[in-house]
Amino acid sequence: MRIESPRGKAAKFPGLSHSWAEGPKGRGLSCRGLVAAVGDVAGKGRPVQTSRTKMSPAEKIASIRAAYDAFNKRDYAKVEERYAEDIVWHFATGDVRGRKNVVAYAKDQVERLGAKLEPHDILANDQHAVALLSYVAKGKTYKLTHVTHIDDDGRVTEAWSFGEPELTKLVQSK
Repeated sequence: MRIESPRGKAAKFPGLSHSWAEGPKGRGLSCRGLVAAVGDVAGKGRPVQTSRTKMSPAEKIASIRAAYDAFNKRDYAKVEERYAEDIVWHFATGDVRGRKNVVAYAKDQVERLGAKLEPHDILANDQHAVALLSYVAKGKTYKLTHVTHIDDDGRVTEAWSFGEPELTKLVQSK
């Protein structure tokens, strides 16, 4: 599988740790490996159903970047526009279903943790988009990866989050 960066080059994720995508610690994991890991995690050993869209990789990247910008500006109406009504987001803390619930989950993290998402890179192909992020919460920066499916209207229909174990603990704390 070829994942295109905004510059149109195939890319790999160097240095992803075991806690991110079940790869060997300290060894790079290719985009194919990350997407395969998503399939294994989400499908519990079964392949994940994927869909190709009419959107180009560049359009997907722009749509995802707009969602992160809206999140960081606390413009939840625009964040909501970026999600399909029946979105399913697979977080380490459990699945969140439905647009309103995903936005409520995001609001909770902002209010409790002062969360901010800083994209390092966003890559896309005809099936997936992958965002390598810094997640800033309570003054500390964590690594986070999002893998998403996007429909023809640029809305996220399904997503997976992979973060550091410390980030999962922080998000779970009340």
